Amino acid sequence: MNIRLACSLLALLITAPLAAQPATDKVYKWTDQNGVTHFSQDPPTGEQYEERDVREPPIARKTAEEEAKEAEPKPESDLCQRVRANIKTLEESQEVRMDLNGDGEVEVLDEAQRASQLDIARKQVDIYCRPQPPQPPQP
Repeated sequence: MNIRLACSLLALLITAPLAAQPATDKVYKWTDQNGVTHFSQDPPTGEQYEERDVREPPIARKTAEEEAKEAEPKPESDLCQRVRANIKTLEESQEVRMDLNGDGEVEVLDEAQRASQLDIARKQVDIYCRPQPPQPPQP
């Protein structure tokens, strides 16, 4: 038999039982006579020790109160409120005036300019306004 193959089989036979053992959920902690703290998966002999559970903690669940608070609609920012007001103005007003080129002169928007400004304002809503969660039906 090939020596490499024999060594590989021997190593596999030695390590296989170790891999098959389940991991422990307990760790033992103790302090020796020199004040050194030790941790081990096996309890010490002849020493006083503390047993610790090292399983992962359960996933934290939110209380009903926390979930209700998160479900409450959050107030919109001032910027979001202004953007929504701009949309309302552009959709409802008869005549909208605006300084379009920054020269300080206010001009009346034509339909194409108005549509362009409305498109810009709607994109700003997507940026500045959080989506509001759906409100539960009122009884």
